[in-house]
Amino acid sequence: IVDDKISLNPMTKSSISLIIFLIFLLIKKEYQIINLRFETFNFTLDLYELSTVFTILCFLFLQIALNMFDGIDLQSATYYLVVVIYLLGLNDSYNFHLFSILILINLLFFAINNYQKKIFLGDNGVYIFSFILSLLIIQTYQNNYNDIYVENILVILFLPVMDMMRLFFIRLLKNKSPFKADRRHIHHILLKKYGLIQANVLLILPLIFSISLMKYTDINLIFILLMNCIVYFFLLQNSNK
Repeated sequence: IVDDKISLNPMTKSSISLIIFLIFLLIKKEYQIINLRFETFNFTLDLYELSTVFTILCFLFLQIALNMFDGIDLQSATYYLVVVIYLLGLNDSYNFHLFSILILINLLFFAINNYQKKIFLGDNGVYIFSFILSLLIIQTYQNNYNDIYVENILVILFLPVMDMMRLFFIRLLKNKSPFKADRRHIHHILLKKYGLIQANVLLILPLIFSISLMKYTDINLIFILLMNCIVYFFLLQNSNK
């Protein structure tokens, strides 16, 4: 509400978010990421005293990535829907299922109205959903010790994180603020060439295919990440022609 009234700058909003994340984690310690499990190297890295700081940075990192990823109608809604459905399939908790189903109903309602241009997320909507998604991912990671690893999370977050890192790198090379908005995002590039529906299909299909590979095959997760890299840069290159 404050942001809508006086338009807070990104650094102010990020600082407020950090305080909120810290307070939350001090109250709900079970959401602190205490270790990083890597399937590829059969290795677990314990975070010890860095647990709280690392978790806060993960919250903030995902918030920024998803905020930059939100750019065209249906984009965020379809992405959240697919990720929540994937996490739902990994959990047996009744409370997790109930909460996730309520989120899915909310997202479906939002997607319909978003497509009709009656509603959009904006920064504040993305902040709320990025926080919810962070909690669902962490709870899934904590409760499924042998079923989900760091690589799984990197796969489902690949597109927003990769696009954010690419844009940060380009902006810094041009001596611009990494938070300065532009229309170099992959969704803007795809929208310009293919239109709304096709752009959204091209954005979400690699994620659905990657999730299917993780769920139904034994393909190495690093290979799936490399495949996503190839698809990402192919879409960029092909759409820029």
